[in-house]
Amino acid sequence: MSVRTQRKKIPPTARGGAALAVAYGVQMGVPLFALLYLGRMLGPEAWGEVGAALALGALAAALPEFGFGFSAARAVAQARTPDIRRSVLRGTLAARLLLTAVALAAVAAAIASPALPPDPGPLAWAVLAYVAAHSVAFDWWFDGTQRFVRSAALAIVARLPVPLLLVAFVHTPADAPRVVWAYAASGALSLVLGAVWIFQDGGLGRTRRADIAEALRSGLTLFLSRAGLMVYLNGTVYALRTLAGPLAAGLYVPAEQIARAACAILQPLSRVLLPHMAAAETADHARSIRRAVAGYAALGLALAVGILLGAPLVPVLLGADFAASVPVLRLLAPLPFFVALSQAFAVQGLVARGHDRALAASFLAGAAVAATLAAMLVPTWEARGMAVAVVAAEAAVAGAAAWLWRRTRGQDGTGGRG
Repeated sequence: MSVRTQRKKIPPTARGGAALAVAYGVQMGVPLFALLYLGRMLGPEAWGEVGAALALGALAAALPEFGFGFSAARAVAQARTPDIRRSVLRGTLAARLLLTAVALAAVAAAIASPALPPDPGPLAWAVLAYVAAHSVAFDWWFDGTQRFVRSAALAIVARLPVPLLLVAFVHTPADAPRVVWAYAASGALSLVLGAVWIFQDGGLGRTRRADIAEALRSGLTLFLSRAGLMVYLNGTVYALRTLAGPLAAGLYVPAEQIARAACAILQPLSRVLLPHMAAAETADHARSIRRAVAGYAALGLALAVGILLGAPLVPVLLGADFAASVPVLRLLAPLPFFVALSQAFAVQGLVARGHDRALAASFLAGAAVAATLAAMLVPTWEARGMAVAVVAAEAAVAGAAAWLWRRTRGQDGTGGRG
């Protein structure tokens, strides 16, 4: 039996899931390598500055993303003709370019403010490069067309060169800006590869204003969801640096990266299931959600227990300067469990059926909880206070998404069905 024949016998979903699992393995492995390497090279304070800079870049890049990772992928998956798919592609890419210009202007304004990090200089320029490299992405197109191998390849290229660049160019705390440059360079490589594949698919053709307007309309509510999500993901690191200083951020960042690396294990499953959940009949979707919740919850609980048991290894791996990160990581241990529940209810339950407003409500509830608790706890408890705020925010998202899914069960929303 030939290799090609064997490949055809493997279901596309299984191939896609395996490819995305490899991609997320790389996406988890790179931060964990950076965790070990940068902890020794930079120390907590310089790492806090880098963490804040990367957080600012990720916050800004969320504007051009605009929820398209879900809305455009769903629109492509549900498109009935190739022409409709191409109009989605043209409109989404044009919209992202427009929003990228806005994001870069916003970062420049933040950098110019003396009250906000980073100060103007090499680190600030690196943040601008990071935003430019990560603002236009193509993974949603390959997810929507269920070519997950290509989507996975883009994710791998966007991360895999980072360890080589760090080892080559980052050796002292003074090299901190080069960390951000390394992530920017890898993102640029992924951008180029995605553009090549897009034009191999037939190029773009003429972009109409109606295509751009439709892309923005369909992604607007999901952008509100994304904005709420980013508040308690990257916004927390940036806020911690601003409120409590780089040392507090440097003690929080490694714990947060470990917890988020565990949460990333859930992502391949979510991306593979979403197109099928979006195309499923209503009754089949309701039954599938119940099974998904059980599977997600079991995996999330196992990851949470693993984090709790492994927390004492942080100072062994990173050095004695990071001993204060251990209680922070223990407080973050429940994160994968709550993220798993929110993935099941919010993504597979709400996004797949077009309930974008309900999704936005759940994420904005989490953002409100994170912002309120951070303001209350960070001035006194610093990194530990932020850990409590983040876990409470994820719990709020999971609870709100579950409640909203029950209210909308058996109904299709207006976020792209049909």
